[in-house]
Amino acid sequence: MRKLLTMEIADLRVGLDVPEAIVPWLQPNLNGFTCSDPQWHLTIDPSGDVFRSMSMPPSVIETNGKCRLNAPGNFTVELDTLRQCGTLRFASHPQDWTDRHSPACLLTGLRAFVATEVCRSGGLLLHGGAVNAGGSAALFIGRSGAGKSTTCSAFDLDDILSDEIIGVTLSNDGAWAHATPFSLALDGWRRQRKVQLGNGFLLAKANHTAVCRLPAGTALHTIMQCVPLPRGAPNLEAQAFGMASELAKRIRWHQLSATLDKHDVRRLVAKTVAEA
Repeated sequence: MRKLLTMEIADLRVGLDVPEAIVPWLQPNLNGFTCSDPQWHLTIDPSGDVFRSMSMPPSVIETNGKCRLNAPGNFTVELDTLRQCGTLRFASHPQDWTDRHSPACLLTGLRAFVATEVCRSGGLLLHGGAVNAGGSAALFIGRSGAGKSTTCSAFDLDDILSDEIIGVTLSNDGAWAHATPFSLALDGWRRQRKVQLGNGFLLAKANHTAVCRLPAGTALHTIMQCVPLPRGAPNLEAQAFGMASELAKRIRWHQLSATLDKHDVRRLVAKTVAEA
């Protein structure tokens, strides 16, 4: 038995053809929004090679309307970009079925697919978090372990778009942050689907909490480090760089040096947004 789950990020709508056994692990995140006519149809197949390693970065090969995303021992995504359909095969780990979390290789494969297609359609997927702070979105990016999820957790749940992966699009009326189903600590879709971006924060751990303005060039370097785009597609990489450059110029950027005191972080972010 199989079940069609749906997900939507920015302008990318995906119908996931999922084996019944996997539904309980994906349903809390992916079944909160329905689309009757998805642009993409992706079949999920858990028959990949035996789990070996999560250290291999995914690569992408594109030829004649076909696209293959591959991370050996983890997942393979074979896409027909003209018909907008494909298959994601992933290698499961025994722990996947005992800890009630979505299989790690499945989520990694979905992120690689979404990052590729969002970039192809003119957007960006970023390893970062975003919250609604005073009516506009505050974006938090930084190196792994910098405190993105911790910073997001300082805000009310209803104000969090994502604490792990955020979608970004640009339009004539500004930059926009989009909620995604990829999260470390949150279950289910965020209620706010799309919020206009006003400020970006580059996070760094410190023994005090402080904020200062950041040059666009410094922000651009960090933005590119946070784009989870598979390797091997120069055209997509160039498009992502162009989008990142524009994002660096479109919104105000700040360096946020912070302790783990959530009250101080929230107060300082709110103060910065109000004064910007």
